[in-house]
Amino acid sequence: MTDIRRLALPLREPLEASKRGAAVVLCNLKGMSNVLPAESPSRDQRSAKLRSLRLAQRFVLRLLLGACLGRPGKDVQIDTGPHGKPELVYRPGDWPLHFSLSHSGSWLAIALAARAPVGIDIEPADRRIEGLRLARRYFHPGEVAALAELPKPLRQRCFLRMWTAKEAVIKAQGATLASHLQSVIVSPDQPPALRAVPADWPAADQWTLVGFDDAFGLVMNLAAPVPLEGVDLFDLELPGG
Repeated sequence: MTDIRRLALPLREPLEASKRGAAVVLCNLKGMSNVLPAESPSRDQRSAKLRSLRLAQRFVLRLLLGACLGRPGKDVQIDTGPHGKPELVYRPGDWPLHFSLSHSGSWLAIALAARAPVGIDIEPADRRIEGLRLARRYFHPGEVAALAELPKPLRQRCFLRMWTAKEAVIKAQGATLASHLQSVIVSPDQPPALRAVPADWPAADQWTLVGFDDAFGLVMNLAAPVPLEGVDLFDLELPGG
């Protein structure tokens, strides 16, 4: 089991971890009222629940970033990069703090790093999808062949590893997912190995790619275009959680 440290206010530990390497904060929003879609809701109910979930995600993100930067979360400004990646609006004296977030159901993952941009992606480990069919549509032929050689019971988990690894790398680069799924090539291993990236990106052997298969039933990958000393994993428990 991955070593996960319980996190409580005032939330200084993730900042210290991000200075050494990277920090990943996992948070289950299930305990926050009105953030999850009800069973078989109407379209209006579902839209309202999803809006509430997005508000909860932004609240936690600003809370965490504000705590790391030493100011209230409401004073944290977030902008959007050229390809839609959220970016921190810095103030004089701020730590150089990069972040990435991913959500799946009630789970939110936020990655922090001081040295370089970072990307993270999560998927539920028990998600039922036709991985090989999707790989044939979106992956490089070599990746498809590697998946096809695996025993069928392993393919789903390996596909999720590869998908989250690709998305983490693309997020860290600040690029668009649809345009780079085939040019970012990874192995189905645990953790995945980064085999190739576009020629104008940092070389594949310069990247850090860290995978987790056992954190709260999630498949998760974190990526950064530089070597990192390590990745610390935290569980942030919210009131009512």
